[in-house]
Amino acid sequence: MRCMEALRFRPILIVVLSAAAALCGSCDLAPDNMFGPSISVHPSSITIAEGHCGYVDVHMNHGFTDSWYYHASTSNPRVARLGCPEGHWLNDTLPGNVCGIAPGRATITYQVVWYDGTEASADLTVRVTAVSACSLTLALDTVTIEVGQNIWIEPFPKDATGWPLFAHDITWVSSDTTVASVVRADWGEDDPVGVGRVHGEHPGQTTVTATVGGGSASANITVIPADSTG
Repeated sequence: MRCMEALRFRPILIVVLSAAAALCGSCDLAPDNMFGPSISVHPSSITIAEGHCGYVDVHMNHGFTDSWYYHASTSNPRVARLGCPEGHWLNDTLPGNVCGIAPGRATITYQVVWYDGTEASADLTVRVTAVSACSLTLALDTVTIEVGQNIWIEPFPKDATGWPLFAHDITWVSSDTTVASVVRADWGEDDPVGVGRVHGEHPGQTTVTATVGGGSASANITVIPADSTG
C-alpha cells in the first residue's frame, strides 16, 4: 500500500520538475549553479594588434547574495593587460577591455568569489600581433644630471598612422658611456614601453639614443660634478 501511495505522487513531482525546467530553459537545476557564482566570457579568444585594444563580453552572476567580489588578472602583463589596473578588486561591473602590449599570447582570467569561498572563473585567450614602429619621440631631449645621479626617459613609439604603440624591443645606447650609461629600466609590468635609465658617470656631454623598428630618437645628456656641499 505504501508503494502505491508513493507512485500516486510521482506523476505530480514529474510535472512540477518539468514545469520548472521549461521556465528555466536550458539552465542547470543543480543548487550550486542556481545560487552560487558563475562567470562566462564571449568570445573565449581574441586577436588584437600591438598597441590596440579589444572588447569582450563578460557575464557574471554572484548568486542571491551581496557577499561577493570580482577579480581579473593576466598571465603575461608584457603581452596583454586588462582595461583596469592589474590586480584591482572591482565592484558591480568588470570592464571587458583588453589592451595589446607586445606580440605574443596571454590568458586573462576573470573570477567571481562567493561569500563562503566558492568561486568560478573563465579564461580569455589573447593573441597580440606585431605592428612595426615608424616613429619615436622621447619625453626629454635635453637633460642635466650630476655624477652618480639617475634620470629616467620615457619613449613614445608610434605606427605609420600615428597610433601610439607599446613596444618591448626598444634598445638604448650612449655615445660615450664614460660620461653617462643608459639601460632599459627593468620595472616589470610597470614598464611596458621600455623606459631608459640614464646614469651619470663622469662630467661631460654625451647623447643617448633609443631605437625601435624604423624609428629612433636622441637626448643630449650633460653630466656635472656632484654637489659636494650637500
